[in-house]
Amino acid sequence: MMQNARQWFRAQFGRWLKKRLPAARSITLDRHRLFVFPSRAGFGFLLFVVVILLVAINYQNNMVFGLAFLLSSLLVITILHTWGNLSGLTVSSLRAIPVFAGESAVFEIRISRPERGARHAITLTWPDGDSAYTSLLEEKEVIVELSLPAHRRGVLRPGRLLIETHYPLGLVRCWSWIDLALETLVYPQPLESEFHSGDSGETDSGEVMVNLAGDDYYGLREYQPGDSLKQVAWKHYARGHDLQTRQFAAYRDHQLWLDYEAFTGGVEARLSALCFEVLRVEANREEYGLRLPGIEIEPGKGDRHREQVLSALALFQGGAG
Repeated sequence: MMQNARQWFRAQFGRWLKKRLPAARSITLDRHRLFVFPSRAGFGFLLFVVVILLVAINYQNNMVFGLAFLLSSLLVITILHTWGNLSGLTVSSLRAIPVFAGESAVFEIRISRPERGARHAITLTWPDGDSAYTSLLEEKEVIVELSLPAHRRGVLRPGRLLIETHYPLGLVRCWSWIDLALETLVYPQPLESEFHSGDSGETDSGEVMVNLAGDDYYGLREYQPGDSLKQVAWKHYARGHDLQTRQFAAYRDHQLWLDYEAFTGGVEARLSALCFEVLRVEANREEYGLRLPGIEIEPGKGDRHREQVLSALALFQGGAG
């Protein structure tokens, strides 16, 4: 029951945050986006001030009253400084390089401050991922890298990012949950598998010979009775060599296709095998195409073609054929 209540509260809080703090690629932290609350140390400090105030009231001691008011003023000033440490910062999402399933995706985030005022001890955290600590002293902006495990292929969206500070005394916590609309592609995990070439994924040579009745010179073979005299290599024979026949062949261009149907297993197993073949063929600098159910990418090579093919594998939603 407690778990259901916790899930309900998180869902309600998430909907409230979505309305209060909508997603954007760049967010400036202002009074509408920042929350301030005493930390555990702050609650202890506040309790200490209350005790001192009660002692002062009980004994009517002006010096103790002065101490209580001094500590209260310190807490108020700390609240203002903690809030000001985040207020005015602009947090922007930069790039995120696609990764393979099982790796960690790295997201680049830029934090910039106004012209005046250094910023100290800022923490950025994903609830289920990495944390980073930074300060902006003389520099006006910094770039922070945060990693997040990529367990499954597809589009990885980290969700909201927690940015917080306890500066300067640790008595007050100022924070915000911001959504920078971060996302990146996660390619299938490359796993070697048996490749059943069949008709769709023939040999990966540049050309393939179709017959020996074409117009292109292919080579010589030993003369056999019945061969056409027009095909006999007479010049070769005149040099004292054995009688041989010239061969001619017809060639056609060959295209290497990586076909979903050429592999066995479930959807993820086939996609992982295709991913492995893509990397292998790219390493050999060969041209290749991709066939998935409902998707066909013409043969090509190079970084752009590789990204197109791997993106198709990452986003594939079909079932096993």
